[in-house]
Amino acid sequence: MKGDRDRSRFRLALDRVPFLRARDKIRADYVLDPKAGLSVLSPDRLEAFLGRRLGSRSRPRTPAGEGPLEWVPDVWEARAEKDLDWLESSGAGFCAYADPDYPPVLRETSRPPFLVYYRGSLPDPETPLLGMVGTRYPTGRGLETAARLAAEAAGLGLPVVSGLARGIDAACHRGVLEAGGRTWAVLGCGIDAVYPPGNRELAARMIRAGGGLLSEYPPGTEPLRYHFPERNRILAGLCRAVLVVEAPRDSGALITADFALEEGRDVLVAEACLDSPRAEGCVRLRAEGAPAVADLRELAEEWGKSPDRRYAAADANLFAETTERG
Repeated sequence: MKGDRDRSRFRLALDRVPFLRARDKIRADYVLDPKAGLSVLSPDRLEAFLGRRLGSRSRPRTPAGEGPLEWVPDVWEARAEKDLDWLESSGAGFCAYADPDYPPVLRETSRPPFLVYYRGSLPDPETPLLGMVGTRYPTGRGLETAARLAAEAAGLGLPVVSGLARGIDAACHRGVLEAGGRTWAVLGCGIDAVYPPGNRELAARMIRAGGGLLSEYPPGTEPLRYHFPERNRILAGLCRAVLVVEAPRDSGALITADFALEEGRDVLVAEACLDSPRAEGCVRLRAEGAPAVADLRELAEEWGKSPDRRYAAADANLFAETTERG
């Protein structure tokens, strides 16, 4: 319907405004008229509406000091129209904070994204998710452990969320797929791309299996370095617990663990990797109280899950094959 398209276009344009925080966009979405669009606003009206001065980073420098905010609603609305066309033609979608299909567990976090773009499907809001993360440069034991635990999670009915990075993340996604489960990746770029490019086929398999790709970034957004710590807060926020498989002391996986703790999620470490030379970060988490797990049965029982007979045939050969392909 036209009204729905007006609302979608308005939200996509609002998401393109670079100097607004997610909370600002959420508030604006609740009270502004989508049919009027962004053109009825101005920087001054926005500042009055938000009750604060907007950041100076978006103000062009002038000899006299700060100038007015660069306010180009026609540019953002044109981009929104292209975004909407691409989403419709590609079968992708997005949901806004105020929508009923927005992940409720993510809405409860301290910094929820305004929009969640997705390819494939959104996770079932009634099913708890397990985050699994680790280093991009794992040991062989780390890869095997990631694949084994991810396959076990699938067998226990626990969908897995990771970051689609090379190394542990990719091994987790593959382990779930080999066991016939569903898995989602939170990206640090737009959902029209896959980073790293070498995981495109893996991403396609995830979508075909009923999982998908998620991002807070509009289509066309490049995988910039600072996007990845930000996406980690979403990964942690989506999950009831985060399992760090293998991570050195400077691993980005520890950022995900920190976000999980801030949001009241459980943080676990893989027992099999604690004596790995690439697991200093896991050892630190263990010393700070994170439980070390050898398997996921106790966690599944705590979450009210039981083994699925479809996965009873999974064995060590599956893990070995997954590790070889990883």
